[in-house]
Parts: sequence; structure tokens; C-alpha cells
Amino acid sequence: MNSTILSIFYEAIIPYADAYVYLLIITIFVDFFTDIISSYLSNRTAKLTHVINRKRVIKDGLVIVLVLTFYIYCSIFEFHSYSRLIISFYIAHYGISVLENLTAMGIPVPEFIKKNIDKFK
Repeated sequence: MNSTILSIFYEAIIPYADAYVYLLIITIFVDFFTDIISSYLSNRTAKLTHVINRKRVIKDGLVIVLVLTFYIYCSIFEFHSYSRLIISFYIAHYGISVLENLTAMGIPVPEFIKKNIDKFK
């Protein structure tokens, strides 16, 4: 039964998906994994259990489902610019989180990017 639901969901999204949708999903997964790695490297076990909890996975899953639903409706009614605006916002949100995780891991990030990230906190 789960494979039927997934196949229906897959068939409903693929005709409407484009590079923005794929980039959002990739950015969310990269944020999740960089958060796990940065927590592991900094030896914060309490933080590590916080990263891998149900609430975070549900929140990220809901973001994907809601954005995809919004994207499908905007594609049907030909409001592509609005859907790309929302998707770009979430890509920026998760991208900033990835950069914060990279700096927490000790990977060098250019100084002008660090200054601009601090503005958005």
C-alpha cells in the first residue's frame, strides 16, 4: 500500500518539478547531514541527539511537502514566479544553515560571507 501512495505522489510531482525543486531537496539533505557532521566533530552529544530527532525530520519533511504542493498549484495556474520565489527563500534559509554548519566544522568560509550571514541571524 505504501508503494502505491508513493507512486501516485511521484507521478503527480514529476511533470511539474524543475531545477528549483531538486535544488531545494538537495539543500535540505545537505543541511541535515552537515548538521550531523558538525555536531559529531564538536563532540556535543546533546546537540547530536537534538539533530536526529523526529521533530526535525517531520519539520523538514513538511517543508518539502508544503513547498511541492504549493509548486504544483502554482504550476497549474501558471504562477511560476511566485512558486520560485518561495522555493528560493527556503533554498536561502537552508543554505545559510549549511554555511553556519561549515564554519562550525572549521572549514574556512570567506570573511565577507561570514559578515553577511551574521546579518541574517
